Amino acid sequence: MVRSSVETSGAVPDPIDLRLRRRSITIGIVLSLAVCALSSVYYAASADRPHRALLLTLSIVAGVASAGLPLLPLQRILRSRTPELFFLAWSGGLMGLITVGAAFDGGADSPLALLLFLTLIFAAMNYAPREMLGVGGASVLVYALLAGLVGDPDGAYVAFFSACLAITTVMCAWQARNHEEQRGELARVSRADPLTGSLNRRGFEERLAAELNHSARTARPLGLVLIDLDDFKHVNDTKGHAAGDELLAWVAETVHGVVRPSDAVGRLGGDEFALVLPETGQADSLATARRVREALSDRIAACTGVGAFPTDGGSSEDLLRRADSALYACKHGRFLDVGPARADLSWASALAGAVDTRMSGTHEHSSAVARYAVMIAERLGYSEPSSASCA
Repeated sequence: MVRSSVETSGAVPDPIDLRLRRRSITIGIVLSLAVCALSSVYYAASADRPHRALLLTLSIVAGVASAGLPLLPLQRILRSRTPELFFLAWSGGLMGLITVGAAFDGGADSPLALLLFLTLIFAAMNYAPREMLGVGGASVLVYALLAGLVGDPDGAYVAFFSACLAITTVMCAWQARNHEEQRGELARVSRADPLTGSLNRRGFEERLAAELNHSARTARPLGLVLIDLDDFKHVNDTKGHAAGDELLAWVAETVHGVVRPSDAVGRLGGDEFALVLPETGQADSLATARRVREALSDRIAACTGVGAFPTDGGSSEDLLRRADSALYACKHGRFLDVGPARADLSWASALAGAVDTRMSGTHEHSSAVARYAVMIAERLGYSEPSSASCA
């Protein structure tokens, strides 16, 4: 069975998860403002009771603080290793505001305690099950402390209210688990190639962008390898598309066996594959490309092209352009960045270009000519340099 590359490494936040968490912040701001507004209305309607001015001031300050959350470096927080701490602190602050308000309003009998259920609903919509259970347990605990320290509430009422909070916590945790599984499945389906289990083009581009952003922030290298199978059309034409599909699945599985678990494997379309190699420089990327070619040579020949950050550029477009140029050169028997010793092979490049022009873009014949050119070059004493970008 082909292993999937859909899930990203722990060091780099998943783009879909980042979008979901950004929406969670928006929903959380609305919820916080709603809690502050409801509290303020209640305080105004019960102005004859004590501590109204203090509670109203506290509610207004909390509302202003909630409205100012977008001013924080939210992208940096979400891309950190522990964004959950931010959300848990937020829920804790909202829970504290509700508890303080209920304490000054008479204790566990205050209707403000009902707002604790809103924090549970928000946690169920946006948190993982473990975090949800933490928020639910905290809500039961703070309510029990409120009942024990403030006022003289009815014991039966406190027990019933606490039981309702606990039951709601369990139900919300179950719903959070369902949401987590659904989001994970949708993310896998939307970003996976159904035939090979590798990333599809969309998923690969997102992974490349995320890894490149991580490399830029941490000043670490990144490798990109493009892989193109030679004469794959011939397999489909002579053995049928079922055999071609089986070969593509084997290619993906073989590539997975060569690279590290932290590397990403994508199928960009047809017989084109690509690798993202985190924390891998140009030399190691070239070595990986060679190992991939050697592993695939058991059943089919392949050409590779390598781009490296920061050597070949700082954007996804730069790396893809560099790797694509190296791949094109390899398919035509040329090498990039190999110095003047290879200049005598310019005739091979010209020959391949002429054949491409005459064949109107069909590359099977020109690939064969390129291979012949390489064979001639080898007979003349040229050897493949280890620094070639096409590996």
